[in-house]
Amino acid sequence: MKNISDIAKLAGVSKSTVSRFLNNGSVSPATKEKITKIIEENNYQPNQFAQSLRARRTNLIGAIIPRMNSYAVDETIKGLVHQCNQHRYQLLLNYTGLKIDGEISALKTLSRSKVDGIVLMATHITEAHIEVIEKIDVPVIIVGQKHDRLYSIYHDDYE
Repeated sequence: MKNISDIAKLAGVSKSTVSRFLNNGSVSPATKEKITKIIEENNYQPNQFAQSLRARRTNLIGAIIPRMNSYAVDETIKGLVHQCNQHRYQLLLNYTGLKIDGEISALKTLSRSKVDGIVLMATHITEAHIEVIEKIDVPVIIVGQKHDRLYSIYHDDYE
């Protein structure tokens, strides 16, 4: 599989020129044409992780779900997928099996994965959840529960 250095060599340009091209920067029309042809011929796919480092965003949203057999979870995930598709994001699902320690672990893991945001459908919000959420540098929104200290979306079916 070719990398950006290989594409630059084949095109007879620098890596930074290929990078500018990939990021819609200033490149002459002739160079654009040459790089485009080489990329197509070699079926080159840019490294998403490398691009995310430069852009400081991954276009990934993490969703932590407690169970699979729930109408509310299913409908929420369908909505998230729809929105992610519209905005060119990918959704990472983390299933916790109704285990609070699994939710805490998932928050930490998704944060280390540099997701751009986390949607948490928690079993029950604990002080441990709040401690982790306050420490990580990722926006977290709680779905299905009201909480005074956290951003949340809650719909009271009863009322």
